[in-house]
Amino acid sequence: MKKILVPGILGAVVVYIWGMVSWMALPWHNATMKDLPNGDAIGAALTVSNTPSGVYVYPDMEGQTNGEMASGETAATKPKPYIFMTYVAEGYAADWKPYVGGFVLNLITAMLVGYLLTKASNTLTQYSHRVMFVTLMGVFAALVSHGAAWNWMLMPANYTLVMVADTIIAWLVAGLVMARFIKPATAAAS
Repeated sequence: MKKILVPGILGAVVVYIWGMVSWMALPWHNATMKDLPNGDAIGAALTVSNTPSGVYVYPDMEGQTNGEMASGETAATKPKPYIFMTYVAEGYAADWKPYVGGFVLNLITAMLVGYLLTKASNTLTQYSHRVMFVTLMGVFAALVSHGAAWNWMLMPANYTLVMVADTIIAWLVAGLVMARFIKPATAAAS
């Protein structure tokens, strides 16, 4: 645990700082997300209907709307627009909680990556190989999360590519730091 504590904390800090740069200073995330047309009216309709917070899909997972399910029509007759939406009825307050939660998630993941890197470090004797190991952990995380959302939830390709690149860069930068501290046992002893 002691061997991964400092690299894990530093990795979490680096990923956190990269996230701030990526989301606040670079234009790429905003370029892939659009404001919802008539968003105020849609928000008001959801509020008036007492829609609870949750993830909503339209049409349903078989491609049918509520009206089609009631009438017995099939979704195969005509393709429908697809909506995948997260709705928070309570609203979103830009307070400190997401920032703390984000850092805690970064810390947990950096500790896990640090643990795996210590287990592999004796075979990864070169610094560049250890950096690549951590970067590949980022590639894995990006593909298993954002790649799956692109495939199954129909996330747009440009949004997915930015999210994948963001994740990989974050863990590349973390790898540059963590690989300096987590070394093979023979290199650490000398």
